[in-house]
Amino acid sequence: EKVVAELSDYLQRNLAAMVWLTRIKDGDDYTAKHSINSAILAMGLAHALEWPQEQVGMVGLAALLHDVGNVAVERSILEKPAPLNEAEFEQVQNHPHVGYALLNEEPGVPEAVAKVALNHHERLDGSGYPQGLEGEGIDPISRLVAIVDVYDALTSDRPYRPARSHHDALGSLWRGRGQLFDPEMLETFVDFMGWVVPGTLVRLSDGALAIVEEVNIGRSASPIVRRLVSGALGYEAGRRLDLAEQGDVPGDQRVRIAEVLPDGAHGIKVKSLLVAALSDEDHE
Repeated sequence: EKVVAELSDYLQRNLAAMVWLTRIKDGDDYTAKHSINSAILAMGLAHALEWPQEQVGMVGLAALLHDVGNVAVERSILEKPAPLNEAEFEQVQNHPHVGYALLNEEPGVPEAVAKVALNHHERLDGSGYPQGLEGEGIDPISRLVAIVDVYDALTSDRPYRPARSHHDALGSLWRGRGQLFDPEMLETFVDFMGWVVPGTLVRLSDGALAIVEEVNIGRSASPIVRRLVSGALGYEAGRRLDLAEQGDVPGDQRVRIAEVLPDGAHGIKVKSLLVAALSDEDHE
């Protein structure tokens, strides 16, 4: 509620942003909804990162206008239910350049906001577009908006695919942690949004399978897990591991969640394993 009130206040004080939001909505309803969702999520993440209030407002405007270049993309392409051909994909990939140019022509839009329109598809490993920027070469606000942009896109219905669950979307983002997305920002986003609930099947960074047994409040990316051990009759519950409490183990060697797996993966019946593990504890 606080973030929405802040966003409303920033918009009232920034006529250029309001005008551009109207133009975005006229071009494509999905882009307008996606822009508003991204702005709210981006400001929430900026708050969670404890960024200064002035920067939080800049983040909101940047996220709101990051896809403004879509006004130049044919609506039939944005709404196409089938894969794009090469020419159509090139037009979509050009929207960052278009957005940057449009916002640079607007005297009321800060350069930092225009830069996000250009850079929100850049990735840490240089695999993004349009310039193939890497690491620190991507400005912090663009790195932040990249995360919420992908999250909202994945959790929204599109003509070519149904919306993915919150759980699946965060799992997809997590797989790009440190390679595609800023690791600190992504960890904060996961904590901010909430991720691995008890009963979630995961693969750990050391290759082991585990079940999330308990969430550490405020550190949802580092829950208490129950390792799984492969036996003659399938997987059995092994020892507990608190991912948030790993003693003197160096940071780069600490066990983390590497992948969130779908229910039933590897034929594992999560509920029965958890019940058995908790029952064993009761009898100890």
